[in-house]
Amino acid sequence: MSYIHVSDDDVADQIIGISWDTSSNSPALTHIDIDGSSLAQKSHTWFDRHPIYKNIKRCTLTSDGTATFGSNARGDGLTLDGTTGQAMVQIPRTYMRTEKDGDYLNMWISPYAYPGFELNPAFLQRGGTERSQIYVGAYMGTLEYDSSGNKTLVSKTGEQPWTGSTMGEIPFDTGVTEISIGDVVTGATSGKTGTVVDVYVGSGTWGGGDATGNLVVKFPGSDWSNWTNPENIQVSTVTRAATTGVGEALGFTRQGAEDYALAYGSRWGICNIWTWDLLYWLYVTEYCNFNSQSTSVGIGAGVSSKDSGTGFAGENNGADSADSEIGTNGTGTGNGADGETPIVWRGIENFWGNCYQFVIGFDALNAGYRILKRDGTGAIACPLAADQYETSVAAPITDDGYISGLLFEDLTKILVVPNAVAGSNVTYLCDYVYAHDAGETNILRAGGCWLGGATAGAGCRNASSVASYSSRLICARPEFI
Repeated sequence: MSYIHVSDDDVADQIIGISWDTSSNSPALTHIDIDGSSLAQKSHTWFDRHPIYKNIKRCTLTSDGTATFGSNARGDGLTLDGTTGQAMVQIPRTYMRTEKDGDYLNMWISPYAYPGFELNPAFLQRGGTERSQIYVGAYMGTLEYDSSGNKTLVSKTGEQPWTGSTMGEIPFDTGVTEISIGDVVTGATSGKTGTVVDVYVGSGTWGGGDATGNLVVKFPGSDWSNWTNPENIQVSTVTRAATTGVGEALGFTRQGAEDYALAYGSRWGICNIWTWDLLYWLYVTEYCNFNSQSTSVGIGAGVSSKDSGTGFAGENNGADSADSEIGTNGTGTGNGADGETPIVWRGIENFWGNCYQFVIGFDALNAGYRILKRDGTGAIACPLAADQYETSVAAPITDDGYISGLLFEDLTKILVVPNAVAGSNVTYLCDYVYAHDAGETNILRAGGCWLGGATAGAGCRNASSVASYSSRLICARPEFI
């Protein structure tokens, strides 16, 4: 029952599982059929035919959830720069089953509600209504003004991911010549220089010489210093407008990221814990190995071996021609060196590396992990409010290290919750966890960043920061459910 018939006439043939021998330090897994019998490892071409994986594909998505697809999973024919909607990846409804048999942890995925399988809670979040598909950002979120001047977090190619303390907002008036995204602007008095990320004109017109609004500018250094007020804003020494205020640095917390994503429309937000770990297990099931950063059994290191730098020192979305370099199934890398170029798995760029990504709906406290309700009725916030979460039986670990074990209890059995750190970057899960700090309410970020090296990866987790934390190393990825 292990082969997917072309006619799809046997539901059992569409169920694929992995078996993990937890007593072994090898990151290699075994593919299993519905009965738990070992299979020869399935190829990526096999997964390209699977009812779930063949429908993991890029699209553009309007604020109300209307999707437009390209000619393949890579998104050929789509406009991915945000002008026709956010660049997203469709994830079809997925059912899962797990069991622990001695040292073996077995997990299966199915496109159907086969006996013993449960719908992954990701498809119930943001309201408790069952969805036939959800969508995640093809890219890390970047900043975009909507038509009313609200700042939103959107997924689109060609721009810098929005990270803390690397962007600032500057009000302007007397705009005489249009300032465009990508322009390098300079304060005529202060000499402060930055690159324009987005422009909002709230009143007046450029042609009329009275455009008024706001600029979002990113700066090359780590210190976002105020411009002089007032001073002329110049592009190539030509005055385009004048400042009306000193501006402000744009921080980026987990709740802020959620709010910016939600500003795009209802049912939007940043990836929640159920979505994020669904993606993890879909990835691991396909590759049948925990070592995501390997170039032989994974996709590659991702953007994880760059210098620390100052400000944002990672790569813009779609860097190194990644949009066209990946295969038609949406998987591959950019054309740069391993460790410095984006990885893309089935249309999702930088699932690990480049920037840490906030994951909402998961808080770590001394008594246990608080996790967004499985039935989808919990209000998503940072931190989670009372009665909006379920709590693990086990208390969080407090030791950092490479993950060697996962917490297996009813609430966490399909999540990635580390409970042992006896591994290395080439054994067990191969990825690093920064654990809960005793006495704090900690939040979750995942994936690692451009300077993370071997600590990055699909399973990398950091639960050591508090809700107010903002960093130049952290972004977030939009979702629509």
